[in-house]
Amino acid sequence: MIYQTYLKRLAKQSDNDLTPEMIDFFVQRTEKHRQRVKDNLIKIAKKFDIDLGKAKEVGDAHDMSKYSDVELVPYIYLTWWHKHNDKGDEYKYPSGMKEKVDSASKSHVESNPHHPESHKSPEDMKEIDIAEMVADWASMSQEKKSSLKEWADKTVGKKYKFSDKQKDLIYNMIGLFE
Repeated sequence: MIYQTYLKRLAKQSDNDLTPEMIDFFVQRTEKHRQRVKDNLIKIAKKFDIDLGKAKEVGDAHDMSKYSDVELVPYIYLTWWHKHNDKGDEYKYPSGMKEKVDSASKSHVESNPHHPESHKSPEDMKEIDIAEMVADWASMSQEKKSSLKEWADKTVGKKYKFSDKQKDLIYNMIGLFE
């Protein structure tokens, strides 16, 4: 992968505690997630008459901001934290990293249109944004072996106020995966 050399250099910098293992885990996990999102988005596009070329383009670009200067190092740490947390192990960020992770997460959700936070209102989301959002949620449920519908039930209409038409679309898309 083109980013591998850049990422390896990060591990050698003295201003962070990154290890090659952390970087490799981040890249592998992120790339598997991105591929699942693309596959899920293509599945949605075929069923819901969304332009397949556009769906592939959006799938290719999914979460690429995690490789940006703003998000990269904090997301490596966040991914490492999740790896430990998912196994029930305690992992503490190095001093000052939690704030950087929070800032990078905020930047991520505010700058990627598959996150409702990047819009003035969730009702402003386009159909392709909703499809990518559902594909993203489906990827996470596939990774964690959890229920996509249960996640949506906790989120749609509670955390995010979608229109009734959008809610129907979201749940119809979710139906492809459950």
